[in-house]
Amino acid sequence: MDKRARIRWFVLLSALAGTLAVIYWPVEGAVQAASVPSTARHAPPRTASSPAAGTEPAGADRLWEPGANDPFASRGWQAALPAVVAAAPAPVAPMAAAPPAGPPALPFQFVGQFKDGDQQLVYLGRGEQMLVAKNGEVLEQTYKVVSVGQTQIEFEHLPTGTRQIMPLPAPDH
Repeated sequence: MDKRARIRWFVLLSALAGTLAVIYWPVEGAVQAASVPSTARHAPPRTASSPAAGTEPAGADRLWEPGANDPFASRGWQAALPAVVAAAPAPVAPMAAAPPAGPPALPFQFVGQFKDGDQQLVYLGRGEQMLVAKNGEVLEQTYKVVSVGQTQIEFEHLPTGTRQIMPLPAPDH
């Protein structure tokens, strides 16, 4: 191996050894206080009458508290919030019936118009798609063109049966 490869392996193995040392030999005070939930930190001290009173190292009783090793317990830097006193529930007023939902907004945009003999054709855009609308035509199986006038187009939303009007811009002369 060349010198660069040896240095690279030395750095990687040193980092691995340092990581393993930190994992297996943590600093007692800081890591233990940070890993124990706030409810366990304020637990009453063990008394001398407990059966295993002198056999455990200091702080070992906290590790066996319920929830002490819970990985999903909330932890943080802020102090625990005070208990909330539940107030009597406010009387719930009966909900009024929701107004019936109307048809969705027209998905079409006016692009232009053309008069073919006695029939008025209107070009509508929907995204990248271009549609030609005339009286009585059904667009996308959802909207029916009821009438095409000089100033507006009247649509019928087929699922709900409601009518919607799209105003047309004034013609340029």
